[in-house]
Amino acid sequence: MRDLQKRLEMLQEACQQLDKGSGTGARIALILLDNLAEIMMYEKVRHLFAHDSQFNGVIPRKYPDQLRKKVLRVFAEKVKLLAGDTDMISEDQGKVLRAGHLLRNEAYHRGEVREGIIRDVSRAYLDVVCDILPRLWNGMLMLVPGEDVSRYLKQFKVEATMIDWDVLRHVCASFLNSRPCSVEELTNALSADLVRRIEEVVYGCEYLGEGGYERVSAEVILKELQFNPQFHEKHEFAQTDKGFRQFVETRKREFSEYIPPITLAILDEWKSRAQAICSMASPGEALDEYSAIDRLLSDIQETVGQAVYELDEWINMQVHDRGL
Repeated sequence: MRDLQKRLEMLQEACQQLDKGSGTGARIALILLDNLAEIMMYEKVRHLFAHDSQFNGVIPRKYPDQLRKKVLRVFAEKVKLLAGDTDMISEDQGKVLRAGHLLRNEAYHRGEVREGIIRDVSRAYLDVVCDILPRLWNGMLMLVPGEDVSRYLKQFKVEATMIDWDVLRHVCASFLNSRPCSVEELTNALSADLVRRIEEVVYGCEYLGEGGYERVSAEVILKELQFNPQFHEKHEFAQTDKGFRQFVETRKREFSEYIPPITLAILDEWKSRAQAICSMASPGEALDEYSAIDRLLSDIQETVGQAVYELDEWINMQVHDRGL
């Protein structure tokens, strides 16, 4: 029973962090909710595996050892099993859990907080956790008057002699009260975040094109930024006059033949897809599409951002050296 109280206290603390209305509070809430979801899924799949092994030797096991190890170790595999083999997690909820887990990893391991979306994503995650927690909890527990868990549950007006799924649904519903997940606000936030970032990539390429000794189009800059790393990785030239001539000739030839994977037209396609997120009807669908575009966008966004930073540093050095 104390384990159940700990789970509910985690949920309660996540709600209190969300209520602060800050990016930091939402970040802490997401970390707590994700941890709670993984603990609950871990306990449920262990229960499923134990039940599956009960008649081992008489009835073939449904879950082989390799699958069991993978599921117990990997978050996404737990979601996949529970969403695929049971009705405890819906497909849409699974998408919310997977997307939220990726954002949680960013926030926890790299300190990245996506201020524009983290509050709405955390609310969507809270909605899913409150819905699945009663279904993932195993069995019923007798409540003994005077125990800590009994006293704890009184704040939710629970006077039952036994804790069951109905009691847990009542408690979880009280957590959701006044903290609704607005699908419209979530989809608008996800769409706006991606559109802003795509526009920043285009603007960054335009800025870089104007920062050299001669003006270069954003399309050429975008191609250059993708071409250069693979070109330098493939070739090594002698640091001589002859080597320099070989470098210039080889680079000119290969650059003219190079077809970049990302162009301004492709960025525009991603922008259209991002704008379409606003019309999506479910959190899972919206977060799934957001994650798909985010994976495509992240590397080129980082590359362009780094190039802009380096140009700004070079300009600052020139200004400083000239005493301006």
